[in-house]
Amino acid sequence: MKSNFKISLLDKIKTPIINKFYDLNRVKGRAKKQDDVWVVHYQNEIIAACRIQNISGVLFLSTLFVIDKMRNKGIARDIIGYVTHFYKNMKKSEIITFAYSYLESFYVSVGFICCDDIPEHLAIMYRNYEKQGRKLTAMRYSYIANV
Repeated sequence: MKSNFKISLLDKIKTPIINKFYDLNRVKGRAKKQDDVWVVHYQNEIIAACRIQNISGVLFLSTLFVIDKMRNKGIARDIIGYVTHFYKNMKKSEIITFAYSYLESFYVSVGFICCDDIPEHLAIMYRNYEKQGRKLTAMRYSYIANV
């Protein structure tokens, strides 16, 4: 079945499609046209997506979501692997994410590490999320550490 998955970068003009996907699945977060939106298709259906935002020059992974019936099949692992490989080839140095605490071990398993030293503009975002009661861990995928 995995060979039938197709991971691709969504055309910017199709951003509303991914927002509809997120809405239908009650996912927080909205893609913007400047985001890189990565999708996984299976049998002509979007089954997973994530966004890479360029926030003041820092790549930020957000809104990674896999539909319920396709979870625990390695799809999130595959999309992260695909995305990190893509940006490595683009000569980027790192990707930051705020992982829900219960997913911390998953992110560690795909090469992210916990970090306290994030850029101030992301630290402000992080503190705002914490004030909302979200249990998050700031994490970094560093291409230097994952050579």
